[in-house]
Amino acid sequence: QALLVEVGKEIYAVPLSSVLETLLVERKDIKNVGGLPMVQLRGNTLPLISLKEKFEIPESEELGDEVYVVVVGLGDKALGLMVDELRGQQEVVIKSLGDFLNNLPGIAGATILGDGKVTLILDIGSLIQDIVVNRKG
Repeated sequence: QALLVEVGKEIYAVPLSSVLETLLVERKDIKNVGGLPMVQLRGNTLPLISLKEKFEIPESEELGDEVYVVVVGLGDKALGLMVDELRGQQEVVIKSLGDFLNNLPGIAGATILGDGKVTLILDIGSLIQDIVVNRKG
């Protein structure tokens, strides 16, 4: 099972086993700390990652006052993925991308949706690792 999210005009699949919760966050509550966007969540600071920036997706229309955040976790680490829209859950099967996108950081593989579109599946472990390494750097 995966949560489908929209970023720009792209759809990505987030493995449901990694999703802790989804939030609607006001942009004014997002603070930059050491060059990384963060938001306060129940007394804890949650690092955020913009999937638009990560995957170099151009901005669509003007930015609204709020942004969806998908909180994902692995072990004791958590991270918020900033996305444009939540598209619901769907059963997915991970297909290997072979050498084509093998070394694309943050991508675990691909799946074919019910409408025939190919969608990339996010590698939550690699995204969290990326933030942890960046924060230490």
